[in-house]
Formats: sequence, C-alpha cells, structure tokens
Amino acid sequence: MKLSSILVVDDNSVDLKLVSIACSIELVNQIKEYDPDAVCLIMTGYPDAPLINYMNEMEMSHLITKPIRPSHLTEQLRVAMNKHRGATQQLGEIALSNRMDQCVALLGHSHEICQIRKQVVELSNGRKPVFIEGPFGVGKPDVVKFMHNSGPYSDSHIVFCPCQEMTRKEIEEEMLSADGDWGTYVKKAENGTLVFNNVESLPMDIQAALAKQLKAIAEKCRVITWANGTIDDLLDTGKINAELYFELTLDTIRLPALSDRPVDIEEIVRFIIASPEAFGIERKMKSTEIDLLVAELRKCELKGNLRELIQRIKAASIIIIDEIETEAIAS
Repeated sequence: MKLSSILVVDDNSVDLKLVSIACSIELVNQIKEYDPDAVCLIMTGYPDAPLINYMNEMEMSHLITKPIRPSHLTEQLRVAMNKHRGATQQLGEIALSNRMDQCVALLGHSHEICQIRKQVVELSNGRKPVFIEGPFGVGKPDVVKFMHNSGPYSDSHIVFCPCQEMTRKEIEEEMLSADGDWGTYVKKAENGTLVFNNVESLPMDIQAALAKQLKAIAEKCRVITWANGTIDDLLDTGKINAELYFELTLDTIRLPALSDRPVDIEEIVRFIIASPEAFGIERKMKSTEIDLLVAELRKCELKGNLRELIQRIKAASIIIIDEIETEAIAS
C-alpha cells in the first residue's frame, strides 16, 4: 500500500552525519522511485550545500533543521499532509455570513462593515488574488484567516510570508528572487493559500518580480496580500511598485478604522468579553460589569483600532473587577 506522505527522520549522532545524510538521500530516492507523488521530509542538524542542492533538484521544500521546535515540526507536517488536497466544496452565502459573526474584525451592523461583509462573501469562494488594505490594527490577519477557512482551500494549508520580518537573503531564498525564482514559501503553498504580509515592505525589485509572477503563482494556490494603509497612498509615496499596484487592485477589500464605524464598538466589546480566555481576559464578567466597561470604552479614542481596543478591554476589565470586589469586601 502506498503512503500519501512519508517523514524521513535523520536522528543519528554527530560522528555519523555524513553517513546519515547520504542514507536519507538514498532512502528518498528509493521512495520517489516507488511513488513519485510521495511527500518526503528530511530532518537534519547539518543542512549543508550538497543537501540543499539535492532538495532543490528534487523540488522538495520540507527540510527540518535541528534543534527541533514542536510548532515548526507540526506546521511542516500539516503542510506536507495537506499538500495534495486542493479545492473543497464552496460555502453558501448564509453559512459565510454566520461564520463572519465569529470573526471579530467583521463584527457589526454599520453601513461600512455591512459592505465589507458582502464583499468578503463574494471573494471568499473565488480563486483570484485578493488584496486587503486598511490602517494598522483593524484585523487584516483575522480576515485573511477567515477567507482561507471559508474558501475553496479550507481543508488545505495556509502559508504566511512575513515580508516585513525577512532579510533580503531570506526573501530571495524563501519567497521570491528578483529573477522570479520561487522560494520555499511559494512552493509550500501549492493547493493551499499563500499570504504576503505587509507586501509594501518588500524591496522594489522583488515587488516587480512578484507583479510578473503573481498570475502564475495564483494558478497553483490562492493568493492573499495585505498592507497597512491604502494602496493608493502607498503608490503615491513610492512604497508600491506600479506594476504590482495594478495586479493587486483588481480585487481589493478596504477595512475601515473603528473611528469610521463607532456604532460597532459595543458589539465588538461584548463579543470579546464573552470569550475571555481567547483574548487573555481574567474571567467572564457579569452584565453590570459589562455595561460599565462599554460605557468606559465609548469615551476612548481608539487610534490603534481593534488591537488597542482589546488592550483597553483587558486594562479596564481588571480595574472594574478590582473595584467591584473591593466594594463587595467593604460591604
């Protein structure tokens, strides 16, 4: 019986590193000869040039280096196991709307957020690249995850490219080179969702290469990009390549600041404090405590949007809980 995915673990001692790597390569060769579609992972403490060259020749993107981080190993296994799942059944509009009621960035009934929700419904079931823009802290990563989990590749994997955290060398090796060569992140995302975080932080020549490769990449996976600010402002300030601008603006979701939809704040607050563990709040609050908290937060200027709102909820909830407990003890 053929296995859909095989993990090759090299866990030999330092003295046997050359033998163990050679054995791992030979084993992979035998597995691939038996089943060319098998997904193989190599685990090693010595990712030297010959091994990396071999991985590139075999188009293998799953190299796990020691010391092993459990979260990294879990993610690599999940990506490998989901590699060939591909598209799944689409969700209906009502099902998507119900799911959005559990996404904090999409909560509310203001005109602004209702328009966004309609747009998310339309784009979630598609396969074309989507660009999400908006000010800092409005919940762009939450919307990205929602669109993946509710879209055609929901049963497959999602790969994030943290553009703003990557060095030039890491970008060239793991994402995309200036010559258009695909890196490990792009290869891993096949039949899944590929997310470019803070795409505006990429060097301009890499942005130009991405503009040329975007359609080809989108044929292999769902592509979602996001940036802080509006793409028009980013273009005006020279932070976005002109060719990439035209590729990204075909399907754009613009998330509004909380100051543009203040009527939604109470619903968001009540949603957050209904799930205290998920948002790092000490405990569930009573209805009287919640009313006090909502009244307090209505007075705040939330320049940091959802991120600041959550931090203020944590701080305010601690103060209110302490005050009520102090009054209870005094009485």
